[in-house]
Amino acid sequence: MILTKRASFDLSSDTEMTRRSKLATFRMCLLATATAIGGSFQFGLNLTLINSPTKAVQEFMNATWLSRHGEAVSPAGLLLLWSLVVAAYTAGGLLGALLAGPLAVRVGRRNGLLASNAFTISAALMMGLSRAVESFELLIAGRLVMGINSGIGLNLQPMYLGESALQSQRGALSMTTIIFCTIGLIVGQLVGLKQVMGEPHLWPLALSLPASLPPCSCCCCPGCPRVHGTCC
Repeated sequence: MILTKRASFDLSSDTEMTRRSKLATFRMCLLATATAIGGSFQFGLNLTLINSPTKAVQEFMNATWLSRHGEAVSPAGLLLLWSLVVAAYTAGGLLGALLAGPLAVRVGRRNGLLASNAFTISAALMMGLSRAVESFELLIAGRLVMGINSGIGLNLQPMYLGESALQSQRGALSMTTIIFCTIGLIVGQLVGLKQVMGEPHLWPLALSLPASLPPCSCCCCPGCPRVHGTCC
């Protein structure tokens, strides 16, 4: 009788532990997804989002130059302007990577991700309004600021996940960085297609709309435990 009760107790205990383990894994998956949307996913998304509407953006820059100077920009000048649009994002990423360390120490990992949303919102406004105000300089500045956000998120994401996850889950969560980066590359290429949002009147929306994802997702992230006296 006693053995039967003990076996029943052990069985129920194992079931409860299994349930808690599955619940913890599910929560960590949600945490990884919410964090990655503002981190590596955003990096990959904005890296390829500008590729498909290349012709539409170049036509916008040429038309803007024509309205200002009364003549079309030269092919070499157009190539230079387009190179600035593309390179501004990677230059911003470098600045963001340099800011990520001090930001993580000063305000913490989670708060650093939330603070970087200021760059996201600013970049979205600049890129979204660039065509309306006929300013390709605003587009270049928006790409630079968006790069700063991506650089911060790409560095803080693995730090935050590594310090929040259980020891048994850290290896799996560390893989989510490159996984969501790849997903962002694919989504960015698809969104920028002419059949989706690559039309001349839609590309500003395509560049600015994804910027609304990080502010929505990072608010769902809890604070991670204190590590070496630093609150996450």
